[in-house]
Amino acid sequence: MTTVNVTEARANLYKLIDEASASHKPVVITGMHGSTLAHMRRCLTLQTLCGR
Repeated sequence: MTTVNVTEARANLYKLIDEASASHKPVVITGMHGSTLAHMRRCLTLQTLCGR
């Protein structure tokens, strides 16, 4: 899992998207309120497994 702050994410957004797509690992973007960015297929799989 990669963790970056929002400023870093903004500067490297396309690279982060490519990494998440290739690795299927989440990218955590930290900021004032915190957010999580992950590959969509992975999110859907996790939601299905968790029954959400």
